[in-house]
Amino acid sequence: MFDWKFLPREFRKNEGKAFEYIFQMLYPRLCVFANQYLEDSQASEDVVSDIMFELWNKKRSFENLESIKAFLFISVKNRALTYLRKQKVCLKNAEEIKYISSEEFFKEHIIEDELSGIISRTLEKLPEKARRVFELSCIEGLKYKEVAEDLNVSINTVKSQRARAIQLLKELLKNEIIFGIIFLLFQ
Repeated sequence: MFDWKFLPREFRKNEGKAFEYIFQMLYPRLCVFANQYLEDSQASEDVVSDIMFELWNKKRSFENLESIKAFLFISVKNRALTYLRKQKVCLKNAEEIKYISSEEFFKEHIIEDELSGIISRTLEKLPEKARRVFELSCIEGLKYKEVAEDLNVSINTVKSQRARAIQLLKELLKNEIIFGIIFLLFQ
């Protein structure tokens, strides 16, 4: 596993493992992102594969991870829109075409994708019981009693594990820019 802050340097040095790591971490997210435009999973995979190939060819151009991600997401967006134009896909109406081409749509989905990635990576670092309680109560929206029954534990255990998970997440996310947003969502 690579340290994210050194990844671009390794990538620029023509390190295949660094590209493989970037590919594994971002390819699924980019496919979901492309599919929000195309609504065709095979076309989305084709678009993302093409963009990943371009990334490899331009690897020496990127100074940091943010520039790699920006290139990937912007390129996928543009390629998806070009694909739609070439296919002359009939969308429901002109307003929908205008909206999915907009900066607002792009920003919404980038933020959503980044938030999802950060949450997923951070949740993986929690102890199993605390993570499971957090997922059931905060993400799936189950009540304490339902979580307790599902996990076969007491309601007090659910409360304490949820509090533990939130405290650990705060610690793990203290350096993340969107830290405040995440906890506003789950409080």
